[in-house]
Amino acid sequence: MRIVIVFAMASLAITSVANASDAPYSMLSYTGGRFPVFHNGRKFIVQMHKKYNSLLIQPAFGSGVDDNNANIQDYRAVAEKFVSPVGCAIESVAKDAPVTWEAEYVCPKGVNLQELTKAQKQTLKDGSPLQQQDTPTPVEP
Repeated sequence: MRIVIVFAMASLAITSVANASDAPYSMLSYTGGRFPVFHNGRKFIVQMHKKYNSLLIQPAFGSGVDDNNANIQDYRAVAEKFVSPVGCAIESVAKDAPVTWEAEYVCPKGVNLQELTKAQKQTLKDGSPLQQQDTPTPVEP
């Protein structure tokens, strides 16, 4: 009987995690890499949502950032610094949890932020800003 109860509880926990990771703005859905962004001499980490135009922003471990010394303007500035080099903009910023904020972004037609971050993953992890990918010019015969 105990084995059945333990198995049932484990199944429920696994199902809950699986459902949470598919929820629109579950923290488990931010799987697009962890990219450092510096703002006012402090390091933040930006993560891409796997399906939606949303960023998760948190202070880097050991950065000294907490809810007493960072506010919505700081998190908005971090998000804007991440997306603006490729022409995208931040529509809204909201607190998700202590020192965890979400930012919704919008990009101009033809700019796919998901693809740009995938293509530039290593340079972004090294701290470089996003770069707009050049569209190849058609060669005339």
